[in-house]
Amino acid sequence: ASVNVPGLECVSVDYMSITQLAPGGTLGRMVVWSESAFKKLGKLFGSYHQPASLKKGYHLPRPVMTNADLARIINSDEIQSVLNPAKERAVITRRNGNPLKNKALMAKLNPGSLQKRKLRHLQAIEGTEQRKALLEEKKKRDDAKKA
Repeated sequence: ASVNVPGLECVSVDYMSITQLAPGGTLGRMVVWSESAFKKLGKLFGSYHQPASLKKGYHLPRPVMTNADLARIINSDEIQSVLNPAKERAVITRRNGNPLKNKALMAKLNPGSLQKRKLRHLQAIEGTEQRKALLEEKKKRDDAKKA
């Protein structure tokens, strides 16, 4: 009958897992136990005083810490006096850019690069004075080679 109820799971104590009790690691699932299931849990896992009878050599793990208030323990004077002082943050280094591809970086490295770039652009455009001066200069070089 419990199979027909949506969201309800019936699981034997023998095959139960933590993912069924706390799906996604979140506690808070409602669990209904039968009396026989509780007795079987005692046989499966035992207690702090006696080992499990159904699992060979299994003992319940004892808590390592008697006081689980970690914030109070860490912030206590005894612990803080032993700890090393807080380290300063590391300096974040800038990633180098390629000055051949980045105009602003090239201008920082070579201050006259933007003016040269602009001059080369104007020399490539037909009808500008810079273009005429470039062509005259080339013509003089060619005449000097021929002579």
